Amino acid sequence: MMLSASPGSLAAPAWRDISAAESAAGPGTPGPARHIAIDRVGVRSRLNAARLQGSGYIELPAPVGSRYFRITETPVLAPALARRHPGIRTYTGVDISEPATTLKLALTPAGFTAQVMGPEGSYYVDPVRGHADRHILYTRRDRGRKSMPPPRCAVEGHAASAPAGSALPRGRATNEAAQAAAASALASGAVLSEYRLAVAATGQYTAYHGGTVAGALAAIATAVNRVNGIFERDVAVRFTLIEENEQIIYTDAATDPYSGGSASALAEQNQNNLDAVLPPTAYDIGQVFSTNNTGFAFFGVACRLTLKARGASGATAPDSDSFYVDIVAHELAHQLDARHTFNGTAGQCGANRSANDAYEPGSGSTIMAYAGICNGDNLKLRTDDYFHTHSFEQMVSYTTTGHGSVCAATTLTGNQPPIVDAGPTGLAIPVGTPFELIGSATDPDGDPLAYRWEQHDLGPQGPVNEPSGNAPIFRSFPARSTPRRLFPKSANLLAGTVKKGEILPAYARALEFRLTAQDNRTGGGGVDFDTVNLSVVDTGAPFRVTAPVAGATWPGLSTQTVTWDVAGTDAAPIDCAAVDISFSSDGGNNFDTVLATATANDGSADVLAPNGATALARIRVKCSDNVFLNVNDGEFTTTDTPDADSDNVPDTADNCPTTPNFDQSDVDGDLSGDACDDDIDGDMLLNADDNCPGVPNVGQQDQDGDGLGDDCDSDRDGDGMPNNWETTFMLDPDDPTDALLDNDGDGFTNLYEFFVGSDPNVADSPVPIPAVPVPMLWLTLLSIMMLARRALRDEAMRPAAPRG
Repeated sequence: MMLSASPGSLAAPAWRDISAAESAAGPGTPGPARHIAIDRVGVRSRLNAARLQGSGYIELPAPVGSRYFRITETPVLAPALARRHPGIRTYTGVDISEPATTLKLALTPAGFTAQVMGPEGSYYVDPVRGHADRHILYTRRDRGRKSMPPPRCAVEGHAASAPAGSALPRGRATNEAAQAAAASALASGAVLSEYRLAVAATGQYTAYHGGTVAGALAAIATAVNRVNGIFERDVAVRFTLIEENEQIIYTDAATDPYSGGSASALAEQNQNNLDAVLPPTAYDIGQVFSTNNTGFAFFGVACRLTLKARGASGATAPDSDSFYVDIVAHELAHQLDARHTFNGTAGQCGANRSANDAYEPGSGSTIMAYAGICNGDNLKLRTDDYFHTHSFEQMVSYTTTGHGSVCAATTLTGNQPPIVDAGPTGLAIPVGTPFELIGSATDPDGDPLAYRWEQHDLGPQGPVNEPSGNAPIFRSFPARSTPRRLFPKSANLLAGTVKKGEILPAYARALEFRLTAQDNRTGGGGVDFDTVNLSVVDTGAPFRVTAPVAGATWPGLSTQTVTWDVAGTDAAPIDCAAVDISFSSDGGNNFDTVLATATANDGSADVLAPNGATALARIRVKCSDNVFLNVNDGEFTTTDTPDADSDNVPDTADNCPTTPNFDQSDVDGDLSGDACDDDIDGDMLLNADDNCPGVPNVGQQDQDGDGLGDDCDSDRDGDGMPNNWETTFMLDPDDPTDALLDNDGDGFTNLYEFFVGSDPNVADSPVPIPAVPVPMLWLTLLSIMMLARRALRDEAMRPAAPRG
């Protein structure tokens, strides 16, 4: 990595790639990993410079290439504790080219660590155990659970929220404006809530990290720095280690106050120990770290006097992302009142489910779920490093208006949460049919946003692919840069496969979804959501496309028929009257060619086959004013048909093959289209010389001399009255003088009566007052001028008399 005061003056990188053998990484190393040697002395010098300057820039290796971050120091140690341990420094960074990508960086005696989170996923840089200058870079996908026994969150004590106990208000003044902002709505970002965290360490944990208090404290600081990245982004919460934290780090497993038994026992022992060692006002929330491969915590105990330290996090290898995310973040969230969100029955899902919070199918995949430890109900093996919308709701409520707000120090961030619109709600869709939800959001600060659609339904517990009632059937996926989600994922829809956590509803039921938008700001991310509801109607069969079938061939520019099973969607309560038909040439990745818009939902439509050769063609039919859709059953072929002028008419049938002539108009019927015919009307006169190029006019008569032939002139005598009007009222369209006549003797000329819209032959016909008054004199003078002009023209055209 390299670091400087400005991105334009970055020094040479303080890291280099090395081989796996040179890195000395052990057999448990996640793979594929990037192996890196880091100059810790150089890095520390540059980070210190950034700290003194207030900020700086750093180049950090990435899975491919590198990224550049603007960094600031964000201590996780209380000031007095930090002064005693100057070798432990923590920083926060933002990618200078992708602000939604954030960095949590720590430099300790054990080495350099980094956590990068962004729209493309998360990756980590960790030191090789025992080699502080050698590091591995890996993603969460690179590390599986096979190298470690599955952790579990014990169920004891989770039956109900902890009793209130005695609240301990913070000694620091809470900003009244911050309190008001926090209470205004269930959104986060305007206020950062900070908790003083006491983390004890068992003798075994300290031994794992070198056997010294300083070594264990460095590891604890790294863990807190990592989880802060998640909590700050998702719920605007930060943890800071207390000044007295050294007093609760133990170096001897034989004499420490922890038995090493179950996680629930450790949590109880931790409360007793912290009560004995620390003043009750010294901390807001407490945990103990161990090498037990498990976790435990009471619900909603932050700020509660006799319960706030009842949390334990452990792993046999307590220095990996799985420990930080799956265990530490999970248990801290429990202490901020977040419950389990999985709904599965297998493995460890069976006993630890929370019925009022089971919003994720199967094992779930977010931090408060049980990814990887629910056997057949597993959606995946690794936990995704973010909180479900329900967990967000619980923690934001607890920390801003609930009991967790009593002791938190709050700070106005200057950030504003997004404004989210999930789109139309209350729509009805057919059973077994894919659908797509599209919302929108704006950020008052102009920050780039990431979006996540999640189901928000509760129902009976059951296996992941055997739902009943309104049980959740759609899993959560990490946020992305677009506010739309296709159910199921595009790859599964196109392949016709059914995956766990993405099964379509097979019976009538309700569906609720939330669109969450977040700006991913460090130090208090802006997050909010909006909700949309759907009702599934038992139509007896899904809405599906029946033609074209897989393997069909469409010649380009030919007329083809698309068919689909309407499945009763044209009737109430769905009432889909029209559909849109789209074409994909790349296997369904993009349906960007529209073949028909708002065509009747009657099961059949003729379309013009797109021109171009592809064997990856797909068709999509979507209800025009609803969210449901479907695709044809497989890829088919379209062929290329010569069309030199790209007017969608094959050259062999084009009456102007080299000139675009979309409507193929041919006025004179000579098989040469108007677009390329130099005599459109076939009157033997070139268009350029013809005073009526679209109407045969061999004699080129033009009695009013306006350059427009009589056969195409709407007022051929030039008297200001159209031919058809004069004919209707029995005037002469070839007599320019009748404009000044007064056929009905009512005192108004025929021309005037044309202008005002009255009948020139009926004296008592109403003569409306024009919107803009037209004086009789003006019209009379106009008529005289027109006739005079004609007389002068006729005189000029009369042959001169021969001279004597």
